[in-house]
Amino acid sequence: MDKEVERLINLAFDEDFQKLGDITTLALIDELAQGQGSFISKSEGILSGMNVAKRCFNLYDRSIIFNEKKHGGDYVKENEVIAVVKGKVRSLLSVERVALNFLTHLSGIATATKSFSEEIKETGCKLRDTRKTTPGLRRLEKQAVKYGGGRNHRMGLYDGILVKDNHLKFQGIKQSVSSLRAKYPRNEIEVEVETIEQVKEAIDAGADMLLLDNMDLEMIKEAVKLCENKVKTEASGGILKENVRKVALAGVDYVSTSAITMAASSLDMSFELISVE
Repeated sequence: MDKEVERLINLAFDEDFQKLGDITTLALIDELAQGQGSFISKSEGILSGMNVAKRCFNLYDRSIIFNEKKHGGDYVKENEVIAVVKGKVRSLLSVERVALNFLTHLSGIATATKSFSEEIKETGCKLRDTRKTTPGLRRLEKQAVKYGGGRNHRMGLYDGILVKDNHLKFQGIKQSVSSLRAKYPRNEIEVEVETIEQVKEAIDAGADMLLLDNMDLEMIKEAVKLCENKVKTEASGGILKENVRKVALAGVDYVSTSAITMAASSLDMSFELISVE
């Protein structure tokens, strides 16, 4: 994952620097000037992306000292210092925004996930993410989900089987499960279902888990009753913080939502230069 993170950071550097670099800082700050700055959380939440922020400085200038005050998964308070960096002022000012962009985005996801997780605490239901992530940032975003108390579903199309409605347009549930079981005997097979009839068909076909897609509460309860002690269930589609607890209490094993990744607001943070030599 280190190489993947470095590639993302270098892409971010290229966006900011091109071939000219930070032209304002280069013009105003002496190349020998040394300084110290702090990363500060401007609101409370769950921290994620600290390792990426540190790597940003290390890649740009190996002489920078990055001192973590908080770590991934930690709760941070408003106006709390989460890291202190020391070194060339030119480097500090050139890199701080790239580091902040990763920190605020990923911490926002961790914080949103935590808020959802708290809603379903002690229900027995687990929160999972989806593949609806920012292109290129999936591994980092899914790590943020874990820091927030959620679970990763599948990293990509390669590491988990999910038979969706578009697959079923080519062959039915029974045939699909049978074909997949023959080809991937050790893999869990999950089938997306939208009706009670499909629920019954998937159970009979031997599916391991059912994705109850956009079902209302009454239909979810009926599906869970049919699946009890036979097949695990996951509710998805329209899952929001306002209704996630009700869905969890309907008896499903998992709830999954893209709201924790695609709709999460960034956690407000800033960088402040606190001393210059």
